[in-house]
Amino acid sequence: RNKAVTCGEEERKKEKEKEYSMRAQMDQLQARTLHLEKERERLEKEGRAERERLVSERDELVQEVKQINTRLENEREKGRGLLEAEFLRCNSELEEAEKRYDVERTAWKLRERELQECKTSLEEKNH
Repeated sequence: RNKAVTCGEEERKKEKEKEYSMRAQMDQLQARTLHLEKERERLEKEGRAERERLVSERDELVQEVKQINTRLENEREKGRGLLEAEFLRCNSELEEAEKRYDVERTAWKLRERELQECKTSLEEKNH
């Protein structure tokens, strides 16, 4: 009879241990989920700020090229050598800025895809 009582107590003890272990796993998953969500938000903010900076830089260079074009047209009669060189320099800078923008945009799209995969993975784990 004592053996049956002891056996029942052992079973309850094992069930409690399983329950504690599962709760600890759940807590760890929730903490990891929260951490990943905060990381995703941080990366989104960084990506937005970087994209805005690159767009602004590109817009400034486009404006500079337009101004130089206007000056070039106004000064055409006086000689174009120096203005053409400046125009070519700025145009080259614009092309470089657009290349950097394209690279950053591609990197941003990859980050977005990674974040979406992370989010999907988290959603699957939570369900």
